Amino acid sequence: VAASMSISIVINGALWGMMACHHMTPRHVSYSVRSACDVLAQILGAHVQGLEARLRSQRIDAAATIRARAVES
Repeated sequence: VAASMSISIVINGALWGMMACHHMTPRHVSYSVRSACDVLAQILGAHVQGLEARLRSQRIDAAATIRARAVES
């Protein structure tokens, strides 16, 4: 690998993951392409954050249902 570029995916101020791009020959990536990649990473991070929030809400709802059934029993 002669060229690589990594893009951080940050959620709630913490590194959640990374996208890594590699090429077998040296490459120059323009500022506009790097900026576009940064925007895509931010969009992906926001989407993942929304999915995680939805899952957390579903788990909280499920736990509340189980608690209510236990109290009724």
